Amino acid sequence: MNNNNLDPSEIEKEILQNKYKRLLYNPNIFIHILTSIITCLVSFVVVIGITNYIYPLLSFNFVELLLYVLLYSVSVQIIKILIIRFLLKYILTAYPFILLVVKILCLYLASMLFENIIYKTVSTFIVFLILLLFSNLLIDYIYNNIRHYFKKQ
Repeated sequence: MNNNNLDPSEIEKEILQNKYKRLLYNPNIFIHILTSIITCLVSFVVVIGITNYIYPLLSFNFVELLLYVLLYSVSVQIIKILIIRFLLKYILTAYPFILLVVKILCLYLASMLFENIIYKTVSTFIVFLILLLFSNLLIDYIYNNIRHYFKKQ
C-alpha cells in the first residue's frame, strides 16, 4: 500500500494493526503460553510456600490447585489475546489497568469453580492476589533477563 496517499492517522493505525497482527499470529505463541503457564505455576508455588509457612491463606487439594493454576493462566492468556485483538485503541490508554482487572476476575472465577480451594477471608484473597502479582512480575523479570542474556550469545 502506498503511504503517500494516506493521512498520518491512517498510517499510524495501519502500523499498530500490523504490530498486533504479528503478535497474534506469531508462530511462537504456544511457547509464550507455555512459559506463561510455567511462570504462573512457579509464582503460585512461591506464594503458597511462603504464606503457608507464615500464615496459611488458603486451603487446597493438590490436584485441584494444579488445575486451578492451569485454568487461571490459560484464561488470562486467552482474554489478553482477545483484548489485544478487539480492543486495540483501549490498550494504548489503559492496558495495565485492564490486564489487572482481568487477572483479578480470572483468579476469583477460577477459585469459585473448585470446591476445595478456599480462601480464609476476603482479606486473605487480596493479600494472596498482591503477593501473586508481585511474584509473577519478579519471575517474569528474571525469565526475560535470562532469555535476553542467552540471546546475546
